[in-house]
Amino acid sequence: MPHPAVHGLGWGIMQWDIFDVRLEGSRIEVQAYWRVPWPRPWVFSVLMDFERMPDWMSRLEESVVLDRTPQRMRVRQVGRFLGLSLAVDLEVRWVEPERIEFAQIRGSFDRFEGVWTLQALEDVPEGTRIGYELKAAHPLARLAVWISPYVRTEVQEQLEGLDAYMRRLWSPPKSDPSPPPTAGL
Repeated sequence: MPHPAVHGLGWGIMQWDIFDVRLEGSRIEVQAYWRVPWPRPWVFSVLMDFERMPDWMSRLEESVVLDRTPQRMRVRQVGRFLGLSLAVDLEVRWVEPERIEFAQIRGSFDRFEGVWTLQALEDVPEGTRIGYELKAAHPLARLAVWISPYVRTEVQEQLEGLDAYMRRLWSPPKSDPSPPPTAGL
């Protein structure tokens, strides 16, 4: 099977279809969508590997699966956001390889829930459109006027970290830039 990158998305810089971060009162809402040249099962496997999430989510210090059944799992995550140490216990449910939903059971937020969606691309065989939506509420978000640019930057960096991690996993080998040897000289 040809590598997915040969089908049209290429390996350039990450391009957002949508990237929107809104702060209103104590609420934070994120909506982000982008396209990648990898099949949904590959992307799904990275998103479901909670114990390796700190490898691509730079501000996540710990991510541990507490228990797992065939349809759900509970995960504890500890990290830093805007300089604060935050912890959440999440319940995660999924429909493979299309959707992963998560919601805080207990933790630092008043509300923390979201969904990853994975859509097959019609125009790029093997490609996937990744969607990430988050609704969170934290008392410090009331300082929205001052923290808004930082929230946007931190969310963007985390999602770009995911994209870069997948590129490291699945990018085609780089060709040797040296010219081929010439025969008979």
